[in-house]
Amino acid sequence: MVSEIQHRHHADIELMYLAAVNSYGQRKCKPFSSFKNTRQYAGLPPSVPYLRALFTDYVSAHRLYFERDIASLPLTIAKADHTFDFLKYMGGLKGERIFSAAYTILNEFEEVRGHSLTPTKSLFYVEDMLKLINEGLAASNDPVTQVLYTDSPQGM
Repeated sequence: MVSEIQHRHHADIELMYLAAVNSYGQRKCKPFSSFKNTRQYAGLPPSVPYLRALFTDYVSAHRLYFERDIASLPLTIAKADHTFDFLKYMGGLKGERIFSAAYTILNEFEEVRGHSLTPTKSLFYVEDMLKLINEGLAASNDPVTQVLYTDSPQGM
């Protein structure tokens, strides 16, 4: 039964791959690897911890560039909120989400000034981010945050 589930999963992924190739209008593409190919698919679907680690490693490698761009944005008026909506579109595996919550801080121009994927809605995971944003604004002689709108004022 496990083998049948794994083969079906492989077939589903191959179908998604072919649909993506068709969607992008490509005529020639590399064929999807066979189920038993030990150098590619190897019959093992990725797990949620693997995808979480892959995402974390990618963001860690490019973090400096992301942070430079974001740090150049103003934040005189901030809108901070937890969100769960876009996470359902962010992907997952077999019905399990990779991340549970996200905390986003927008500036007065609706630009993302801070963003954190978090395991829960607790403000514990974003407290340092809020402090570091204001320290960075002060260090660059930009006006610090004067107004903060949030759905959880009791947690601030």
